[in-house]
Amino acid sequence: MEVLSFLFLIIGIILCFIAYNKKEKTNNINKEIEEENKKLLNDKDKITNEIKILNLQKEEKQVDLDKINNLTKDMNAAARAAFTEFQDALNAEYDNTEREHDEAVEILRSSYDSLQDILMYKIKEAQKELDKISATRAAALEAQLKEEEIKNKQAFYCPQVPEDELKDAMTLRDIEYKLNNPRVLRMLI
Repeated sequence: MEVLSFLFLIIGIILCFIAYNKKEKTNNINKEIEEENKKLLNDKDKITNEIKILNLQKEEKQVDLDKINNLTKDMNAAARAAFTEFQDALNAEYDNTEREHDEAVEILRSSYDSLQDILMYKIKEAQKELDKISATRAAALEAQLKEEEIKNKQAFYCPQVPEDELKDAMTLRDIEYKLNNPRVLRMLI
């Protein structure tokens, strides 16, 4: 019973350790993602501010833009293309980060599941061993009880010789080797 309690305690500690490690890893991954999101948001804010500044400059230079309209059409198209490309790159980076996070979470889940399967198998094996030991112990106790019962029955059916008579028999056995015909003495004893 103590072994079983100790085994459950060890298993509980291991499961707590696994849960703690999983939580720590998940927290670390979440922190990394939050930091990456902050960086992305900062980049987005910078880009937004740059766009606002460009729009202000655009309004200020509207008069000049009318004069060089042909030139600015190409430049605006290039700026829009660059902005779109940059925005697409940011979106792709965000999607990649999100996908990597999902993959990491999936890897953690599968690792946890496989570790749990291994631990469950070990628990079953330990339980089988414990059952085998319990059965062996029960058989040994039963054999011991039967042996005591046989001894008790033997003592009940055998005549009990008093201690004084046993001493006399021992004394006679001590002189037996001195006799010419010890058979007669053995028959008496």
